[in-house]
Amino acid sequence: GCSDRADTLLSAVSRDAMQQPQVAVPRHSPPAMTHWGLGWIVGSCNGETVVSHYGGTLGQFGYLRCFPRRGLALAVLTNSDSMGMYEELEAELLSGIAGITLPRDASSEESAGPADRFVGCYQNMAQRIEVVVGDGGLVARRSELAQPDTVVASRLAPIDSDCFAARWPRSSTQQTIAFLDQDSAGRARYLSIGFRLLRRVANGDSRAASQGAG
Repeated sequence: GCSDRADTLLSAVSRDAMQQPQVAVPRHSPPAMTHWGLGWIVGSCNGETVVSHYGGTLGQFGYLRCFPRRGLALAVLTNSDSMGMYEELEAELLSGIAGITLPRDASSEESAGPADRFVGCYQNMAQRIEVVVGDGGLVARRSELAQPDTVVASRLAPIDSDCFAARWPRSSTQQTIAFLDQDSAGRARYLSIGFRLLRRVANGDSRAASQGAG
């Protein structure tokens, strides 16, 4: 990369190193995203490399998806906390401009492990997710630590033994939640969502609490 004065900002060697897979991300992550590189999320689509990065805070999200071989990049900045608009735009633009079709959401199946493995509270520096047992299965309640009174909820539809699909209010697409690692009692130590890890901070009591879940 170069500045507007043609000063080199990043060498080709460093650029290539950033796009090398370093660690696998959880199963059933968003389309064409299988590994973390150095700052980039790396994957492939139809046999070609794709590098991406998503990020957001309260009330806004930014999305960047690059296809290096084609010299193609798609960047979208939104003042929405839903991924639905971006995913619809991305699908339409990639198909129309480059004939690229990304894989669809993973289908759900009834094969989840015992609920007690997942019930509890998970937290990182930005958000908190409480997983409880509600009518018909597990429910996730999500809140931002900066706005703890604003809670959204979703039922968790099992994808496999450790992964679930959540569909939050105002979102037309599903988001994968994966439970990782196990303690001596068989409970998940971490929850992964949107390439962010939340650590279990409380075990919960499995109480029924499904109000607001879609």
